[in-house]
Amino acid sequence: MQFLLLLALIGIVIGSATDIKKREVPDWVSYSMMASGIGIRLLFSIALLSWQPLLAGVYGVLVCAVVANVMYYLGQWGGGDAKALMGVGALVGIAGWTRADFTLAFLLNLVIAGALYGLVYSLVIGLLRPKKTWTAMRSAFTRLPKQVYALALVIVALIIVCFAILPMREALYLAGTLTGLLALLLILWSFAKAVEDSAMLQWVAPSRLTEGDWIAKDVMVGKKRITGPKDLGVTKEQIRLLKRLHREGKVKKVLLKVGIPFMPAFLIAFLMTMLWGNVLLAAMP
Repeated sequence: MQFLLLLALIGIVIGSATDIKKREVPDWVSYSMMASGIGIRLLFSIALLSWQPLLAGVYGVLVCAVVANVMYYLGQWGGGDAKALMGVGALVGIAGWTRADFTLAFLLNLVIAGALYGLVYSLVIGLLRPKKTWTAMRSAFTRLPKQVYALALVIVALIIVCFAILPMREALYLAGTLTGLLALLLILWSFAKAVEDSAMLQWVAPSRLTEGDWIAKDVMVGKKRITGPKDLGVTKEQIRLLKRLHREGKVKKVLLKVGIPFMPAFLIAFLMTMLWGNVLLAAMP
């Protein structure tokens, strides 16, 4: 079923292009991938008198749905990215629960590709606005989240344990490594927060909102909350209400969080999988 890989690749390319251009992945792309994957696999199951082709697609959708929903509810992906991943799962499927399976390898490669892509994208955005990024980065150092302090305490505890149970040479090595990791974490978090504050937050009119956009600050009219960051993306009903309030002069603009167009990371991971399979296994000596 190599042509199913081709269909998935075409869908990812279209999704990447629209994500870069419009910051959204059209539903028709994702739904077409899901419908094509399940439909074609159903025809194969009928022709071969076997449930295996159809079940492979169902397994692919289910596994990708779990991953997609986790990323969506963590606020890392938009709805378009989540649906596109399920479309890939339907087309490619999971034929065998092995490390060499294409979909499972793709998901692992997506972690690597996504991290590298996000880092490079943030670096480019930050370097294009050096003054704003540096100012925002200094501000970010003064408002570290509780999770960073908690991790710092864990690392300090690990360093103490190292000196308590290990020879001095090994303890110093591990302590230096852990301290370096903590410093790197603080720098990366501050840089990411700075890029977000300086380049990825925009005040926009309600007319520019689309379903699923992430609102970065609560929109209040009087004491009534209309929408905000706790919502999993703004809904069509909320957009209609915001537009009406805008016409009435009660809401001028909303603070929108402009996310990284993530579909290109899908494309990179998919090509990595086609060329090398599971890159973690390929890199093993």
